[in-house]
Amino acid sequence: MPFQSEKQRRYLYAKKPAVAKKFAKDARSEYIAAKARKRKRK
Repeated sequence: MPFQSEKQRRYLYAKKPAVAKKFAKDARSEYIAAKARKRKRK
């Protein structure tokens, strides 16, 4: 799940870094998957 805002991202990295890392990893994989789907359509 991606971060909803920059404020949420900063809070999670400060208070719960393990959760923030998981969110960041998931957000990257979603971005890459969306980019790949977009390329396939062309």
